[in-house]
Amino acid sequence: FHVLKNTLILSGLPLLCSPLPMVLAILFSELRRKNFMRVAQTVTTFPNFISWIIIYGVSYTIFSNSGIWAQMTYFLTGKKQVMGYLSNLDTAYTFHTLLAEWKSVGWSSIVYCAAIAGIDDSLYEAAKIDGANRLQQIWHITVPGLLETFLVLFLLSISNILSSGFDHYFVFYNPMVADKLLVLDLWTYR
Repeated sequence: FHVLKNTLILSGLPLLCSPLPMVLAILFSELRRKNFMRVAQTVTTFPNFISWIIIYGVSYTIFSNSGIWAQMTYFLTGKKQVMGYLSNLDTAYTFHTLLAEWKSVGWSSIVYCAAIAGIDDSLYEAAKIDGANRLQQIWHITVPGLLETFLVLFLLSISNILSSGFDHYFVFYNPMVADKLLVLDLWTYR
């Protein structure tokens, strides 16, 4: 039951973050400089192609007890960090949800960018003529145009709730956070 609870929590927290790719796609669609938009899309999509092993190495360098974050905290506050984020049981759910979202949000936003491209431009032109500003156009045209796509992707996410990602938790698993990171996939493997 403990393993099932961990799996449901670590799969459920990303469901709460599921609007983030839609928000990112809306931000991309509002960028006026196309060169900057291409760079921003590349930078946000790139983490999806990075292995969890490399992400662990970078996370260890930054967030371990002797990592960059601990050194900056000591330099700014004069207090030595007792426990890094990789071994902190209290922040395990939040830390790993944020890592997973950072890795996937850019890739997931591509579907929403395609859905935004499919919204009829005449709707935006009519809204401009009626005096709607950009925020009103987003709220009354773009968001309703993306709701069907959001619903389909949200239902697909719910269907994968018991598969929270073996490789992520296998790489980050350690005795300090074992109580929070032992999910069904990892439990079955062990």
